[in-house]
Amino acid sequence: MDQELKNIKNYLLLQAYRYPNRFDVFYEIDENVLDTQIPNVFLQPIVENAVFHGLAAKMDKGHLWIRVCRNMQNVEITIEDDGVGMSVETLEEIMRAEDPVKGEMRTIGVGNVIQRIRHIYGDEYRLDIESAPGKGTKVNIIIPYKKSKEEEGK
Repeated sequence: MDQELKNIKNYLLLQAYRYPNRFDVFYEIDENVLDTQIPNVFLQPIVENAVFHGLAAKMDKGHLWIRVCRNMQNVEITIEDDGVGMSVETLEEIMRAEDPVKGEMRTIGVGNVIQRIRHIYGDEYRLDIESAPGKGTKVNIIIPYKKSKEEEGK
């Protein structure tokens, strides 16, 4: 988790240069989850969608919140923006993204995350997306807490 969050922070710094004064980012990270094992480039497609489809399209300055916390034996990850949001139809299309290759650009990254999370965690995960036009989007992922291989050896 630690490396994934560092990559996301670097990515968002680059986007802040690309879209100056377009959005602010707020992090709430529980230090106790930094050793969580997650796949590489697991959260970045969701953050990218928040920036490109949510915040960059917004007329005024937007906000992005990234929260990661431990909840008993699980890790809860929330990525939320106050961007342009999406329709119910678009949201349903994303959640049905069984084959990201056939999907639109917007659904490819998230579809890939959905497929990977199903493959890795089976029934032990939860992924919810809430969105409404003009209100922004909130993605909530719950996965089992498992220490990364590097941390297990310490």
